[in-house]
Amino acid sequence: SVQLAGNDIQLTPDTPFLARTKGAITFSERGFAIAGAQARALGGDVKIDGGTRPAAPRSQDSIVAIRAQGTATAEGLRQAKELGFVTRLAKDASGSAAYNVNVMFRRGQPEVLVTSTLQGLAVNLPAPMAKSADTQLPLRYENALTRESLAQPAGEGRPLQDHLTFDLGRVVSTVFLRDVSGPEARVLRGAIGVGLAPGESATLPDQGVTANINLANVNLDQWEELFGQSASAGARGAAPQ
Repeated sequence: SVQLAGNDIQLTPDTPFLARTKGAITFSERGFAIAGAQARALGGDVKIDGGTRPAAPRSQDSIVAIRAQGTATAEGLRQAKELGFVTRLAKDASGSAAYNVNVMFRRGQPEVLVTSTLQGLAVNLPAPMAKSADTQLPLRYENALTRESLAQPAGEGRPLQDHLTFDLGRVVSTVFLRDVSGPEARVLRGAIGVGLAPGESATLPDQGVTANINLANVNLDQWEELFGQSASAGARGAAPQ
């Protein structure tokens, strides 16, 4: 076994750093296992379990699956530059919220599932993104290989594809089909929905990327002002000293 004594770990380039990780990794002929490891991530504590497991019942193939449960703070999200757009949104957030993360590696590709109610996190953004700390706004992010990619024999050479979905209550719904064979994922098709009515969803089109935005629920002037401020701040930060 290997004892982690305060190590810093990052599972994938798109996932946050696990700082000061403590716990044990045990190895066997079937792979490895992590039980009850603890770390700091996104400004809060996180518990980590997982390891190697069979890809299916009675299967000789194995996969790596890691589970994490923790709490993220607004300040921790602001410092997590690897989260991209989430980091920008956290600029107008305060408080903290619990979350669950599952990371699985299949065909050499990371598949990530993130869920949270966001209760405890206040967001001071224009409608429809604004929320108080005591309200829930269910968040779900997932990227997973398509059934066709999982079914094809390993090493066949056809491009691997995945579906990426992101849902934030009834506020935002997105779905993308991506080619993940190269160093950078490439969007093939996609749909974006904002402020959709009950029963509506973002549906993957036959080609291109489509958007369905309910303007009655979106304050365009406030969003334009917000993005203008972000662009100005970015320009000032990039200016030579």
